[in-house]
Amino acid sequence: MIEDFLSFLLGQYHNRNQAFANPSKFAYIHCYWKQIEENKFHSKSWYNYAGEDAPYREKYHMLEVSNNNIIVKNYYVDWQKYPCDMIFSRNISTWEGSNYGECILHNAQLESKITLTENQILCYDAGIKDNKIVWGGKDLYIFEKQVMERL
Repeated sequence: MIEDFLSFLLGQYHNRNQAFANPSKFAYIHCYWKQIEENKFHSKSWYNYAGEDAPYREKYHMLEVSNNNIIVKNYYVDWQKYPCDMIFSRNISTWEGSNYGECILHNAQLESKITLTENQILCYDAGIKDNKIVWGGKDLYIFEKQVMERL
């Protein structure tokens, strides 16, 4: 189960096509998910203009199997526990994820949705307070997995 999940998740991604098609709505972002040790993972996201050395999001992760789900436990870069985790379940051709349990960030309830396909991550994060979006949004970012070409 974990091997299948990781085959969908691990890799380097960007949303260049989406950002170029609609630059006023979508920032051009790069991200990656890498395995660094047995059951330890690193993720990083950065704006194209800022470069990889200036990420806006960087976390460490550990995976746990619970029933037929994968729980992604999230940690800050110093390995202190991040207050929000994710849960994924296998669909026919995708892994579907969302925030796991109640998660309050920036004084709002986090709503996260993530779909992993074999070559994309589709996701959004929104902060909801009083039934209104107060940060983020529900427009799906479409990150395409990068394939390294052989010379």
